[in-house]
Amino acid sequence: MTLPLISVIIPVYNGEHFLAEALASIHAQNYDPLELIVVDDGSADNSAEIAKADSRLRYFYQENQGQAVARNNGILQARGDLITFLDQDDVWPKGSLIRLVEILQKMPDVALVNGLVQEYNYCLDDGKFYISDRLPYWHVNLGSALFRKSIFFKVGLLSDGLKGCDDIEWFMRAWYQEVPNYSLDKVTLHYRRHDNNMTWDTITIKKGIMRVYYKHIQYNHQNLQLSHKKQNFLEYIGFNKYLKNNQKK
Repeated sequence: MTLPLISVIIPVYNGEHFLAEALASIHAQNYDPLELIVVDDGSADNSAEIAKADSRLRYFYQENQGQAVARNNGILQARGDLITFLDQDDVWPKGSLIRLVEILQKMPDVALVNGLVQEYNYCLDDGKFYISDRLPYWHVNLGSALFRKSIFFKVGLLSDGLKGCDDIEWFMRAWYQEVPNYSLDKVTLHYRRHDNNMTWDTITIKKGIMRVYYKHIQYNHQNLQLSHKKQNFLEYIGFNKYLKNNQKK
């Protein structure tokens, strides 16, 4: 079976403490052909040196413009027909890529496939990550999914200016456009919580989601039918239910 080229986009900002582990988890997939793209969003630490030490990746630097812009620039540079993302502080369990690829190969009409997210917490005592007591859960996380590149030219690139919620907003656009997707009941991402990424607290998420909904309501105001307005409201209730079920313990 001929495997398709996958472009892995890694946005980086001051990620010297975690980047090497993220890259190692990509290489541990033993998937070929693979293209690694690091987009450095103006790091002031040793992230560039760590990235450039890996001759197997393509490194791009940009002035600090945010994660969404870094991801978009990675998409535009990607050579693969399939695209995935990995944040600098997260890792993939072994076998994640091939599981996702197999779904897309078996289902040519599916544009994206996503798996479960398993959370890990950082321990200050020994500086290691340990699996949390939360069970693996579904989440709109770019790092747990694999996309056909063409879908980004149908749905559009990620929206800038939605700190921490550009992925949610993109998935909402894909949802509205009824993009065919498949959910895999396997963990495909280890999300690692630590002091530097705690912006994903409940209050920040709620504020971000409200900005996302305001953006969509503004954009679609002229064309919304009453039933669609009701759908928007129900979707918001659904996101709030998700937040309540996934609050930090």
